Parts: sequence; structure tokens; C-alpha cells
Amino acid sequence: MNTKFKKLYLIIGITILIFIAMILLFVLFYKANKSINEYYVDDSELYTYFGNQKLEYKSHIKFSRNGSATELKVDGEDITLGNEPLYFKDKKQMIIPNNLIAVFPLQNMSQKKVNYYSIIKEENNNYYLIRDDKKIDMSNSFLYDGNDLYVFLEDTEVSIGDKTFELSAFSYLLCIYDDELYMYDYETGNKSYVNIKEENDNNVYVKSDSFLLNANFDYLKFNDKSILLSKNLESLNSIN
Repeated sequence: MNTKFKKLYLIIGITILIFIAMILLFVLFYKANKSINEYYVDDSELYTYFGNQKLEYKSHIKFSRNGSATELKVDGEDITLGNEPLYFKDKKQMIIPNNLIAVFPLQNMSQKKVNYYSIIKEENNNYYLIRDDKKIDMSNSFLYDGNDLYVFLEDTEVSIGDKTFELSAFSYLLCIYDDELYMYDYETGNKSYVNIKEENDNNVYVKSDSFLLNANFDYLKFNDKSILLSKNLESLNSIN
């Protein structure tokens, strides 16, 4: 075989190898992207609330990302989820559908981004974040969406004007600025509503052993330190 044909076969061989390598890279990228953008729950039932309506989802639940939002696919129907957690019916565990902020008042009030599809679970009265192969202690922290939603991982007391509400760990509240306050208590399943505009005082105080928070103004205080919570969670370092 002359040199000319040898060079031709070499070029063809290299081209084929490059083509195969590109296909393999595409397959690996597709699988990695799919694992990031999709999440399945096959063996548990989930529930959440939309206003006063309890929404329940049974097995074979698929989560998928659509841009910056998470959709839940059940029985062929796509449902766009808010930031509220979805609770597991059979265990003290929740899944975070969209990115949130984890706030640690006792750790110099540090704030970190919690990625979507993270699991928060209770073990021996402690709370942990689980995602992939990471397990992170969430003691004395709470979650915030940078807007209206707060999820608490310890017992709290909420007060506005002369009204007081007790919320157990794993509960959440939605405080729409100077407008409405919604609360869900995990232990009792009770839901409470306050029209802030009808109150003489628009301060919504949330108190625990770890912090004092004004949920209407997103203002956090611990000991002699106070901060305004971040509105831009994408600018924060990720916890996981």
C-alpha cells in the first residue's frame, strides 16, 4: 500500500475515532443533564398545600426542571410547583422543589444556597440535608426563598399585633409584604391566615431559641447582630 493510501486511511480512522468520541461525550452529557434535571419518587406518597387545599401525590412521581421552575408529572399531568416543600406522607421528610436559602443564625448569620431536589429529613431530633452523597447538618437553621416563604426546622412562635401562633418544626409561613400571612403547622396540619392590612401593627415576628425574625421585612436578629436577608439566592455559595 503506497504512502498516499496510508495517509488517507489514517485520516479516515482518526475521523471515525473523533466521531465516536463525540457521540460518547454527548451520551454522557445527556445522562448527566438528565440526572440533574429529573428526580423520581417511586415508593412514597407526597403532599403539599395550595392555599387551604391539600394536594396529594401518590407513587411514580417525576420531578423535572423547565427553565428555572420545577414541574411535577403525575398521571400524565404536568404541574408547575411553587417554592413550598413537598412532604413525605410516611416519614418526617420533605423535598425542596426549587432553590432556597439556608440561613444559619448561630453561624454568624451565614446564608447559603440549597439546590432543588434536596431532601430535608429528621433523625433523632436533628435535621439533615441530603443530596446525592452529601449529608449536611441543618441544626438551628431555617429556609427562605428570597421573597415570601420561610420553612422552619425548629419550634417557633409567630406573633402579629395581639395574635400569637405556635408552629412546630417542619412548618412554614408565607408572608406577602404588608398584605397577607399564611401559616402551615406540620404537627397539627392546621392552617392559619392573617390579613396584615387589618392589623394595627405590620410587624410579623418569628421567635425561636436561635433567632428573632421579622418576616414582613425579612429582617433577622440574633444577640446584638442584625441583617437583612438576601434577595438574590443565586449569588450565594451552594451548601451542596
